[in-house]
Amino acid sequence: MIVTNNMFASLSRILLSFVLLAGGSYVYGQFPATCFEIESILVDACGSPEGENEMVRFVTGPSALDVNNMTAIWPNNGWLGICQNAGTANSVSNLNATIQSCGFLLEPPGGIIPANSKVLLITSENINTTANSFANLSDTLYVIFQCAGNTNGHFANWTSTLGLRTLIISFTNPAGCSDTVTYDRSVLLNQNGTIGGTAAIRDGALANFDWNNTVSYDNLGCQAPFVPATISTNGISSLSICPGDSFQLYAQYSSPIPGITWNGQTGTFSSSNNDTTFYFPGVNDTGSFYLTATGISNCGDTIIDSLLVTINSTSVSSQNVSICQGQVFSLPGGGTTALAGIYTDTIPNANGCDSIITSTLIVNAINSSIQNATICQGQTFTLPGGNGATISGQYTDTLTNASATGCDSIVTTNLTVNPLSTSSINDTICQGQSYQLPGGTSVTSAGAYTDTLTNASANGCDSIITVNLTVNGASVNLIENDTTICSDEFLTLHALGSNLSWSNGVTGVDSIVVTTSGIYTVSSTTNNCSASDQMMLIVEDCLVQEFLIPNVFTPNHDDNNDRFTVTGSGIMDLNGSIYNRWGEKIYDWVGPGGSWDGHTHAGAEVPAGTYYYIIQITWNNNETEIFNGYVSLMR
Repeated sequence: MIVTNNMFASLSRILLSFVLLAGGSYVYGQFPATCFEIESILVDACGSPEGENEMVRFVTGPSALDVNNMTAIWPNNGWLGICQNAGTANSVSNLNATIQSCGFLLEPPGGIIPANSKVLLITSENINTTANSFANLSDTLYVIFQCAGNTNGHFANWTSTLGLRTLIISFTNPAGCSDTVTYDRSVLLNQNGTIGGTAAIRDGALANFDWNNTVSYDNLGCQAPFVPATISTNGISSLSICPGDSFQLYAQYSSPIPGITWNGQTGTFSSSNNDTTFYFPGVNDTGSFYLTATGISNCGDTIIDSLLVTINSTSVSSQNVSICQGQVFSLPGGGTTALAGIYTDTIPNANGCDSIITSTLIVNAINSSIQNATICQGQTFTLPGGNGATISGQYTDTLTNASATGCDSIVTTNLTVNPLSTSSINDTICQGQSYQLPGGTSVTSAGAYTDTLTNASANGCDSIITVNLTVNGASVNLIENDTTICSDEFLTLHALGSNLSWSNGVTGVDSIVVTTSGIYTVSSTTNNCSASDQMMLIVEDCLVQEFLIPNVFTPNHDDNNDRFTVTGSGIMDLNGSIYNRWGEKIYDWVGPGGSWDGHTHAGAEVPAGTYYYIIQITWNNNETEIFNGYVSLMR
């Protein structure tokens, strides 16, 4: 194997990334035990057409994966396979030239993605290499490209209504190697961290997934879906303290870093280089100040985050309080009293430090009144305090008085509830009909319906009429949906129901055989009610697709099997490529009439042997299939 300078540079970057990860002070479980896990979708990409710039990030598990065994079921558009050619190599080179950090992109050798790799799937080999930035990439990513052809989007951008979209990626080897993720397009974030807005501000919307496939949303603008190195600090305990207190801190990283350094005021750390540490303020640490954690990324960049710490002081305050007779006042220290007087409490203040609070308490008097009220059964009487009452009885409400003291009024309500009159009606309709209730409402479902009508009785209360409605009717379900068959086929229709009658005149059977185009109806009649269901059948001539790919040919100029070519019917277009045993493309052609003469490559005669082919056929119905295999060249 010949190692080029570019290959050596790629291997060097991979090795450097591994050494930096292994040398960090924090251990991460970066790769799954499953064959692979989808981690992020760039749903709304920058660049036009957007469909050629969308991306999916995933990580592989303990087994290498062959992109030739890969399929994707997009929310929109069909799968076109993976292309790895001179064009994709040029795109990778252009993208690597834009990286300002220590990251690196490379295509999987021979289409084989190694185990425990981070992978970026780009939805077209025609990617705009300047649309979505890779400038801050500080990791090594394998990049693969879907073949060109889908210019419309593969995903669904933001909409104001609920819209679940699902992506499924699978590999045929190993068995069961598949992952499925779902996101809601209605909650995609824009570049301001909100929802909606213009199309331009929505560019960059991401759907991120943990390995349990739980979705979260983000927007990094016009950046590829990778996570730049960051450090985040926080306090395990409160960062607002009293003099003499200490507190615990911790740091988290978006990607591994070799280590961190804590810096503070005049105090000390239990450890200035660990992820978790305690800070002990010095005697001169007062008011509010910042503590910082500084880390060095894998690329040698300095990453800093800081925390605001506040050291509080004690306070002294007083309050004048009034209550009404019968009330109890809760003192700041937790005690209670109903007596006027002056009280002093020493308690932790809002900052957690001691406060001395003096309370002066005044007790004011209250007054009372009585009212009588009448309602009908089923009505609700609103008591003076705002609550509702439906049962006869005596109710007491305490209301804020409009007096100068602001004390309560006690109002007693004597409530009388008069009865209603009731009746019932039993009636029947057919399914699909409507029934008008006594109150004027129309219903179509069986059940017990209750209407309340104004009564002419002496107490002026309502009448309650209950209608017990039965819905009779036939039920029929034609199992087959609208469909199309070929002219040499037949279709058996099946129906569920009783007393069946078909539109072709057949009765009393639950299935018929049909061979001609038309709308077929089946009806059922039961209890003087009827129901029907129908489907449409289209019969058409079907396209025959045939082809032959030879497995051996003899280019010896005897006009017999001298060229390797594909023959068949129903073929609209064809692309063919030939590779030698080292994976090097030595020949390709375009068009159904193309072929390989098996003669020379790079100025030398092609030796006899076995060669690998990839052939993409577009049929007359615009469907595309890819075939690959081996052909023997014999002289």
